[in-house]
Amino acid sequence: MLRYWAIALVLPPLLTLVLFGGVHTAVWAALVAAAGAVLLASVREQLAAGGPTVHPRHLRWLAIPYLLALALVALQLWPAPPAGLAHPLWASAGQALATAVTPRVSLAPADTLDALMRLAAYGALFWVAVQAGRSRYVARAVLRWVAAGCTAFAVYGLVVYLGGLGTVLWLEGTPGEVTGTLVNRNNAATVLGTGWLTVTALLLGELRERLGGAETAGERRRVVAGYLLGSGLWLTGAWLTLLSALLLTHSRAGVVTSLLGLIVVVLLLLSRRVFGALVRRTVVALIALGLLATLALSGGVTLDRLAGTELETEQRFDAYAVVLDAAGDAPWIGTGLGTFREVFRFYQPADLPGQWGMAHSTYLELLLTGGWPLALLLVLPGVVAIGTCLVSAPMRRRDGHIPTLAGAVGLQVGLHSAVDFSLQIPAIAAMTAVLLGVGVAQAWSSRAELSR
Repeated sequence: MLRYWAIALVLPPLLTLVLFGGVHTAVWAALVAAAGAVLLASVREQLAAGGPTVHPRHLRWLAIPYLLALALVALQLWPAPPAGLAHPLWASAGQALATAVTPRVSLAPADTLDALMRLAAYGALFWVAVQAGRSRYVARAVLRWVAAGCTAFAVYGLVVYLGGLGTVLWLEGTPGEVTGTLVNRNNAATVLGTGWLTVTALLLGELRERLGGAETAGERRRVVAGYLLGSGLWLTGAWLTLLSALLLTHSRAGVVTSLLGLIVVVLLLLSRRVFGALVRRTVVALIALGLLATLALSGGVTLDRLAGTELETEQRFDAYAVVLDAAGDAPWIGTGLGTFREVFRFYQPADLPGQWGMAHSTYLELLLTGGWPLALLLVLPGVVAIGTCLVSAPMRRRDGHIPTLAGAVGLQVGLHSAVDFSLQIPAIAAMTAVLLGVGVAQAWSSRAELSR
């Protein structure tokens, strides 16, 4: 039965990833339905077992702000909210139409309801991942499924790129960039970075287990070589494939945040004594060699873009200033989660052309559409989950690679979302929620009693 929980957790995000990441309504609605079904099945199993594997009180610092955030989004949807909370444009609309309208905080209630449904789905997947992820079998299987899914994503992207097809599934794409099944290269880089970090954690985690019985430096070297060229060969190939695809997205932020995540994974996992100084140096040298070789073969454009970055010419930074100014008009309650497109056009200056459906910074968009309280309540659970994983990982005697990986992916995706909108892609948000869930579940000792 345990194997099915791993599949149930990763299948919705991966299938959503295949279909443009879930940016279309029908696809993300299916993700929401799947998350609901997984939650109901989990609750049913927990009730039959006499209670949850992890009692809610152990998750209170994540659950309380998350539930308060859901309540605030519901308030944004509430018809005729308390005086002074409804957006003034509703009154203007009523006067212009000479008819009665129902005022709300949200300027686009349908979009806010959509955002609320997606937010609830991510929370459901996280909860189930925590409950099922207490099993090391489930947690390990989740990581392997994510690694396999992201590698398949990379292979497809490389085939399209090398074949000069310039397509995203059946739609026209951007030639000369690896985007996989996503339209935006930066979002593709987030997926590829997540897969790359997952493969790295699996390699180091499995190496640590095999090195447990090796006593001499020579034995350790033989174990490392035998594993990388034997049972771990597919992971070695996946590591290089994912890195190549990541560099060929030509996403500056995607590459930088993935490298920061790699540093976290390597520092936390290679600090274990079982590796030995010689093995640590060998592994670091192999990683460096792989990075340099892949950079030489496929990273030229990315390096050129990094070297040529000029902040003053980046339009998104002009947009950030406009968003911050606009957020000051409704700092406490926002304009409704998911309403950025509707709101930004009222503030968009003439010298900032184009249609802006996203702020290209998830956190600034949260400030505008949710207000400061909602933005903080939504960010806090992620910070707590990442901190829990990274603080506990060095203290785990076994399976420390699972919380390490979860914390590193949380950092990678979270940092990238500061200058882009990866977390607003349903497949990426759902996958991150699942990985953080199993990471938090494995942050506690397997001997800890958490059911009460």
